[in-house]
Amino acid sequence: MTKKVGGVNVFGGGLALYTAGGPLVGGIGVSGDTSCTDHIVAWKARFALNLDNVIAGVAAGTDNIIFDIVGSKGMAS
Repeated sequence: MTKKVGGVNVFGGGLALYTAGGPLVGGIGVSGDTSCTDHIVAWKARFALNLDNVIAGVAAGTDNIIFDIVGSKGMAS
């Protein structure tokens, strides 16, 4: 008996696209490197398309990635 893989998989690199007026008009996804790199490439592409008018997000109106993890030697990972 075979079973289908289910559940939700979350990957970095997916962002919503917003027009200057604010409505959601779509999304962009990038995959091919680390989650952090995928996110940065998608974020820069969205910026270049002028579809980065985020009304509310993770960090005071932005949904850019936040690099706040500190490794065991006190350096950002």
